[in-house]
Amino acid sequence: MMAFLRLLAQSNENQVATARRVLAQVRVKRGIGRWKEVAAKSSFEKRCFALRQYAKGLTRCAIKWWLAGARQARLDAELESHKQALHKKVSGWLQEIDVSAPVLTQSKFT
Repeated sequence: MMAFLRLLAQSNENQVATARRVLAQVRVKRGIGRWKEVAAKSSFEKRCFALRQYAKGLTRCAIKWWLAGARQARLDAELESHKQALHKKVSGWLQEIDVSAPVLTQSKFT
């Protein structure tokens, strides 16, 4: 009878130890699950922050490029205006030369 009671006590102790191990494993799994959630949330927040920073930088660059394009367009328009003014001056000079030059008649050599 004593051997049976010892065996029963040993069996109960084994069941308790097994239950403790199972509970410990469940706690560890739950902790890992929570850690994964926190890590995923943190990673998501970091990616969101990085995306916002990238968008700000991209917006800044786009505005810079737009301003540079506007400046270049203004310079191109000024250059074209300047070219036209020079062309008018040269045309005026050529017309003055044509008007003031004597009309050449057929030369003596023909």
